[in-house]
Amino acid sequence: MKVLFDGTCITENPAGIGNYAYQLLKEFARDNKHEVTVLCRESTYIPKGEKIETIKVSNRFAKLLPFDLISIKKKYDVYHQPNYIPHKFDGKTVITVHDMSHKVYAEYHPWKRVAMLNFFEGRMKNADVILTDSESSKKEIMKYWNIASEKIQVTYLGIDARYYEYNFNAKDDFELVSKWKIPDNYILFVGTIEPRKNLQRLIRAFDMYKASVQDNLKLVLAGGKGWLSESIYEEASKVGCAKDIMFTGYFPERLKPALYAKAKALVYPSLYEGFGLPILEAMAVGTPVLTSNISSMPEVAGDMGVYVDPGSVHGIESGIRNVLVKDVDECCIKKAAMSFKWEACYKKTIQCFGIV
Repeated sequence: MKVLFDGTCITENPAGIGNYAYQLLKEFARDNKHEVTVLCRESTYIPKGEKIETIKVSNRFAKLLPFDLISIKKKYDVYHQPNYIPHKFDGKTVITVHDMSHKVYAEYHPWKRVAMLNFFEGRMKNADVILTDSESSKKEIMKYWNIASEKIQVTYLGIDARYYEYNFNAKDDFELVSKWKIPDNYILFVGTIEPRKNLQRLIRAFDMYKASVQDNLKLVLAGGKGWLSESIYEEASKVGCAKDIMFTGYFPERLKPALYAKAKALVYPSLYEGFGLPILEAMAVGTPVLTSNISSMPEVAGDMGVYVDPGSVHGIESGIRNVLVKDVDECCIKKAAMSFKWEACYKKTIQCFGIV
């Protein structure tokens, strides 16, 4: 089968949607059964495979253009857009809609992004198959787009083997401390610094914890600045425990398993997630997880999570206490994470393509 795949979301250090697309292409390369043509910005970023070819397109490649205007002459059996908005395509179209946060929390997105997604809503709704990351997101798509359940397929994300095979070591610990100034005793958040991640309440909850428990615990927030992040940094600077809060900025993917493994717990009380990959990454190295009791997050953490009401600062503070003393075997946490595999995501995806 011949597949046209839009890989323009894949960058040098892919994260989020780019990582999702990259991992699917890695599985195509490993499987080596189907011809895949990848639209990309830089071919060096695309996984290499005997049956994978690339077509370089401009960064200004407009969503408005049908594919025949960029000299794609081949006939393809299916076109997959892993990043929401598909181009016009005369054939079977499969798209991935990772979540509906632009509808649920439109105020937390740049207005141009919301406007674009709303403008092309009809094109997304008319795709032959819609893939999404969780049952929670599937329900949101059905609710906001009034689409039948049969058209939407859940393809859970996977976890890279480098996480569940990782063993914390002195070399990585030295780099965490010497280069990144990571403390010895900390709880960790990983993700973009933005309002949807509920970080202001997390900071207040941590401040409450520090006011009542006199220990050397730190809060490390690892991730780049996002939309409307200024108020989060301001919150962190004015609380009583400001000296115990650390922002790392962008953190390299290579060292993330070590960052998770050294942490006492991941604290991830997000207001809304289509999946919540940091939950899975933390679990894969055996680190306990605090997360929200809403949206997709219970689907990922399962029985291993400590759950909180993300709207309650007191609830989050209580959750921090609980996750620090939670008695769960590290092997059990890892085993739960290992049930999510990219190979399974790939197999479900090509089934939706109609590939036997």
